[in-house]
Amino acid sequence: SGSVGVINGEKLNNRPVVSAANALQGADPSVYITTSNGSPNSSASINIRGSLSVNGGSPLVLVDGVESTLEMVNPNDIESVSILKDASTCAIYGAKASAGVVLITTKQGKSGSSKITYGFRQGWIQPTTDMDFIDTGYEHISLINYFQAHSFHGSRQNEYGYTVENGELLKLYERRNDVTENPERPWVEVGSDGEYHYYGNFDWFNFFYDTNRPTQEHDVTISGGNQDVKYYVSGRYYDESGLLKGAAHDDFNSYAVRSKINANVNK
Repeated sequence: SGSVGVINGEKLNNRPVVSAANALQGADPSVYITTSNGSPNSSASINIRGSLSVNGGSPLVLVDGVESTLEMVNPNDIESVSILKDASTCAIYGAKASAGVVLITTKQGKSGSSKITYGFRQGWIQPTTDMDFIDTGYEHISLINYFQAHSFHGSRQNEYGYTVENGELLKLYERRNDVTENPERPWVEVGSDGEYHYYGNFDWFNFFYDTNRPTQEHDVTISGGNQDVKYYVSGRYYDESGLLKGAAHDDFNSYAVRSKINANVNK
């Protein structure tokens, strides 16, 4: 006897995900999947029914009977997933199965004429919480002055020279809501000392980060065969725009190609 959870591939194929690990998240209540970071190609950590020991342990992942990882599987190719949850799996798969086993069966061709399937998915990624970055000169200088006054025993107060006494902090305050420069309140003025003084604002968050990032996925499969030979060939392309703008772009591109041929050589 043993405990087995089965997840149908149709349930997973309808999810707009990057990898098989993302597709399995939440599909079985006893399987807890986390990723090391927010990168689309980050490795997944799988936990079945809690931690095996204080040192942890990862389940054995088998794809069509071959040991593999979830990152190597196209989520659109999954036919079904069986999750073996108890220690009895060690009797079948050995010590590697002490933390459980994830059995992935991929799709295969069926007898009949050739069938070509094409799938396309497009979307946009946006932050769920708007980051509260300082984008006004007044807030920035006020915060700097506060820390300078409470650090270094007060020996480095008002390091940038914007103070209430010289009126420059007031000029920053008057321009705090100006998204663009107002001709009545220029952002650069020449002071009594003959130097240029800057009072403008800047949206650092939208300068560095892209808050509306497009994604697209293309999936093509060719399948068919007869009683003796069945074939299934698939290809997937996934593209996700990165979070950073400019030269430090971090776009993600993923390519997957797979073929599966079942042949009856003789009787």
